[in-house]
Amino acid sequence: MIMLKLVEIIKWFIGLLRDYRCAIENLAQAIDGSLEAADAEEFSEHLDNLERLSEKLEAAASAVSVDAHGEDSLSREVISIQNLRFMGSFETRNEYAISDAAEIKTLRDRTVTRAKERIDELECAVRGCEQFESSLAECQAWCNHVQLILSCRVANDVSALDVPHEYK
Repeated sequence: MIMLKLVEIIKWFIGLLRDYRCAIENLAQAIDGSLEAADAEEFSEHLDNLERLSEKLEAAASAVSVDAHGEDSLSREVISIQNLRFMGSFETRNEYAISDAAEIKTLRDRTVTRAKERIDELECAVRGCEQFESSLAECQAWCNHVQLILSCRVANDVSALDVPHEYK
């Protein structure tokens, strides 16, 4: 009974850690990939991707909810596994799950911080690109208006070539 419970908890715990680590790694790769963005469209695409992956990470982290005592489920499971280990035999290949939990939480904190910083940078870059495009559109409209004015003035000007030979 104890061994079945132990195996069940370990399988659940390892699956949770695997999903959690995968979500963290995907977010970290997206952060690194977003550094190559060069224009507003790429900035927006990377921004959307980072926001989507951040939400996916939070969904994976929902299993790591904090209870009223300030203890998260990963810590509770580590304690549960350690208690069960003392009651029965424990396979050493599953030991990594306990030490991996703290590493994953640290990695998640660093990655989420990097993601938030990069999202802020991308939002700023998108705003800058939008302002530049708006300014460029205003400049093009002004150039078209000035060209129209100059065309009208040139059309009304009398050139020396336009004067008939009789009047020269």
